[in-house]
Amino acid sequence: MVYMNRIGFVMQDDDVFPHLTVKETLTYASLLRLPKALTKQQKEERAMNVLTSKRTRP
Repeated sequence: MVYMNRIGFVMQDDDVFPHLTVKETLTYASLLRLPKALTKQQKEERAMNVLTSKRTRP
């Protein structure tokens, strides 16, 4: 076990709110995580682009 002193494990939980729709969750995440240089409208558009791209795939 050579790597025992070099590897760590960190528990991670995704912050998902079960009462939000997929659209609301993506918009919320984009508003929080995208750069501040983007406007609110740009962030919302980015969220919608992700949503529509995922819906159009088989």
